[in-house]
Amino acid sequence: MNASMEFSLLSVVRTTAAAMALAAASMTYGATAVDVTWNPSAAPGPITNNGPFTFDNVTTRTFSTIALAPASATTGTFTETGFIDLNTFTLHGGAIATQIPTVGWNGSGVGNDYDLYIRFTATGNYTFSDPQTATGTVTGTTYQLFGSATPATYSFSGGVGGSWSITTPAGSQLAHGSLVGTGTIGLQGSGTAGVSSNANVLANVIADVPAFFVAPPPSTLLINTAFTNTGTEFQQLSPNFFVVNQGGGTAQFIAAVPEPQTYLMLVAGLGLMGFVARRRANRDLA
Repeated sequence: MNASMEFSLLSVVRTTAAAMALAAASMTYGATAVDVTWNPSAAPGPITNNGPFTFDNVTTRTFSTIALAPASATTGTFTETGFIDLNTFTLHGGAIATQIPTVGWNGSGVGNDYDLYIRFTATGNYTFSDPQTATGTVTGTTYQLFGSATPATYSFSGGVGGSWSITTPAGSQLAHGSLVGTGTIGLQGSGTAGVSSNANVLANVIADVPAFFVAPPPSTLLINTAFTNTGTEFQQLSPNFFVVNQGGGTAQFIAAVPEPQTYLMLVAGLGLMGFVARRRANRDLA
C-alpha cells in the first residue's frame, strides 16, 4: 500500500471513529412505554405490606430549585436540585386504585401507607434567545429512588439560594441512575402569569434492591421523564434563582435498546475499521 493510500484510509478511519463516538453519544431509543411491575413489600423496612403492582405511567410532583450561573448576558450554566414525588400510577390509562403510594393515601389495614420519591441533581447550560425565552441542554443528572413507610412532605426554606427538605425518614434506597445522552430544558416568560419551565430527561436504572423490581429487569430499562411547571408552581425569587413547588410531570419506562439506524451506523463503522486493520496486517506480512 502506498503512503498516500494509507494516509487516505487512516483519515477515513479517524472520521469513522469520530462518527461512531457521536452515534454512541446520541443514540435514540423507542418511545413506547413498557409495562413495569414493582413489589413495595420487598423494600427493606418493610415500607408496606402492599404486594406487587403493574403500571406504565406515573404522574409526578417536583419540588426543586434552579440556580443560573451566567457566563454572559445571554448564556450560562444551571443547577437544579430537589425531589420528585411519584404521585399516581396508571396502567394503559386506567388508575390502579388500590396501589397508589400517593402522599396522604391510606390503604386498608396496617402498613399500607407508604411513599416513593426521587432525590435528584441536574446540571447543564442555557441560552436566552430573548429576555423572556431560554432553552438549554441537560448535560448531567444523578438520582436516587427511595421508598418510605411514611408519606413524604416537603418544605422550602432559605429564600434566594435556599433548598427543599423532606420531613419523612430517608427510607430505603431502591435504585439510582444517571443521565443517558442529553436532556432539554426551557424557561418561558408569560407576562402576568409569571415564568414557566419544561424539561425532558432520559436516565438509566440501577437496582439497589433487586427484589423490588419484579419485571422486567431494571438493566433493560430507561426512565423517561417530562416536566411542565406553570403559574404558581414556578416562582422566580431573583433574576437567577427559581423555585419549583409541586410542579407537574410524568415518568415512563422504555426499553434500553437503541433504534436500528444507530446499530447500522456502529456496525458499518466497525466493518470499515476491520477492513483497514486487515489491509495493514497484510502489508506488514508482505
